[in-house]
Amino acid sequence: MFIYQLIQIGEFHQNHCEDYVVAYPIGAKRQLLAVLDGCSMGDESFFASALLGNILKKIAKQSFYLESHRGASNLSLAAQLPNLLQEVFTELESIKNQLYLNTNQLLTTLVVAIVDEETRQAQVGVFGDGLVVCNGQYWEYDQDNRPDYPAYYLADGFDTWWGNQEQLLSLSEVNDLSLSTDGVLSFRNFEAQEYLDPLRAIDELLISTSDWENERMLLKQLKQLQDQTKAKPGDDLGIVRLIL
Repeated sequence: MFIYQLIQIGEFHQNHCEDYVVAYPIGAKRQLLAVLDGCSMGDESFFASALLGNILKKIAKQSFYLESHRGASNLSLAAQLPNLLQEVFTELESIKNQLYLNTNQLLTTLVVAIVDEETRQAQVGVFGDGLVVCNGQYWEYDQDNRPDYPAYYLADGFDTWWGNQEQLLSLSEVNDLSLSTDGVLSFRNFEAQEYLDPLRAIDELLISTSDWENERMLLKQLKQLQDQTKAKPGDDLGIVRLIL
């Protein structure tokens, strides 16, 4: 199994990359993957994505530790994903109260997957904008630059929020899974003032398996794409990719 991660600040941003990437074992045979994209109109949006990303890591570490001491959980992937997100809601609400944060300081999208290495199944949730690519097939989720951020619903409670979620995927026979923020759609040749065909970036970064045994594969593919097309991402870019 190989896991690749890529973070790249966009040309439209100057001070901070607002995307964040997570790849961490959530069990002996399961992996937690996520990409997050902070809202540029929010307050310190790089903080929101990093905060939520670190909450995900904490929960994954706790789950991995409990499994190593109590044995593997019998939870299906379809049950584990909402359990994970319910813990995220609880942690985020607690931190919001402790630090006196407002909702605008917590606005970030979330594309998250739990992958079972043995069964080659994955459960994916997309909360806001983002892309999912599995075995060459891709799903694009675009909310017209008005993502329905999870932080909007902390006061309503997890059950109310989860009951309205429709951007969910149950995948089987997973060999190659990529999660990406929508920055992969923003490549542009700034000298020629022309946008790159989004399918070119998707193919090069989320589908191509050239040099797949190189742990720096994504960085190499990004550099090749930039050299060949003179295009760079305008928006921040976050990618996590798993090849079984």
